Amino acid sequence: MIYAATSLAAIGVIALLIHRLGYSRRYAFEDDEAARDAFTSEFPDADIVAVSLSADGSAALLDLAGAETGLVRAMGRHIFARRLAPADIVQVSRDGTTLQLRLADYTDPAFSINLPGEQAARHWESKLTVLPRETA
Repeated sequence: MIYAATSLAAIGVIALLIHRLGYSRRYAFEDDEAARDAFTSEFPDADIVAVSLSADGSAALLDLAGAETGLVRAMGRHIFARRLAPADIVQVSRDGTTLQLRLADYTDPAFSINLPGEQAARHWESKLTVLPRETA
């Protein structure tokens, strides 16, 4: 019993220490340039035309030259970047300023991004909906 209580107390102290040191904070992009830099660190050859940063700075959609779209987002304190080809996007829907993407990738099947304005959300909904898809 004492061993269990000591173990729980130690785990609690470690969790509190991690939080107080700032390691539980989510990453946020400061501006479009930070999102661009994060994406090009993964894909140095990317030709980025435009960046749309989410309202809270946790994600961005990147308009790439050609038919691909870039996605960069915070996952905890880390950054996740990926290229989305037309075949990767199964469904696009919009609710106000929030854009929902359903992806063909089972490891990351859905993604929502709250864009700063309805015009940006409509632009991305239109762009991602009309991308040519490969048919089997």
